Amino acid sequence: MLPTQVCCPLLPRPHQHYTTLTMPPPTNAQSTSNEANIQLALQAIKQDATLSVRRAAQLYNVPQRTLNNRRAGIASRRDWKPKSRMLT
Repeated sequence: MLPTQVCCPLLPRPHQHYTTLTMPPPTNAQSTSNEANIQLALQAIKQDATLSVRRAAQLYNVPQRTLNNRRAGIASRRDWKPKSRMLT
């Protein structure tokens, strides 16, 4: 009898590995609902003086940093004008 050879599992090739583990880009519906949640959180903070930014971020499921930036008047990255544009 021949000894049985133990076979190790095949490892994914690098190009397969990255395509399977990357997240798909957010759909338009996801970004719209996230933007809506940000706006709702900002309105709640303005209306309720006792509501903290941290608590509003938890309640509306949005990043705290985003709420702080929006309150400070910093526009979202999507709304920025590109620094280098094709002028032709």
